[in-house]
Amino acid sequence: EPHPSTYSFLKKNISINRFNNINSYNFALLDSDGIVNFYNSKGTNPPGFTSVKHDFIESGSETISCKARDVVSFLNHELDDLQISLIKIDIERAELPLLRLMLKRILKDNTTILCEILDEHLYPNFDDLFHDNGYQSILIDDLKNEAKIVKSLSDSKKIGRNVLFLPPTIDFSKIYSEI
Repeated sequence: EPHPSTYSFLKKNISINRFNNINSYNFALLDSDGIVNFYNSKGTNPPGFTSVKHDFIESGSETISCKARDVVSFLNHELDDLQISLIKIDIERAELPLLRLMLKRILKDNTTILCEILDEHLYPNFDDLFHDNGYQSILIDDLKNEAKIVKSLSDSKKIGRNVLFLPPTIDFSKIYSEI
């Protein structure tokens, strides 16, 4: 989590709940180490905080510079001895480029991905990334508490913001019967 205020909330939440299996870091993950500008930095806990300059950035919002780490280096060095079983990714339209960088590790670890996808026109790109590697998809509507299993995102109508990508090692039929 790159935003200092949000990171502070995250650390507090981990502590209050006495989680001992969560590693938290106060930096962004990108394609290289350095500093990255984030947009929509309005208030102490900004919604829509993003490194992608897009049409939906609030007028009057500011930028904030945050530390960034190379995601591949980070995964292969600091987290090399861990199997990553789940990634929850919600980084305001920057998910796809980062997941592409992480794909080799995701496939190696058979990682389940819970991903926010704000733009339906990107569904074919996510299909190329996950379905071509044997993953199954579940569209999730958080507001209606609904989930829909789909063969392809490209052939599906968006029902919510989140998609669960399940690796081929997970018995999809078992999960479906429990939903």
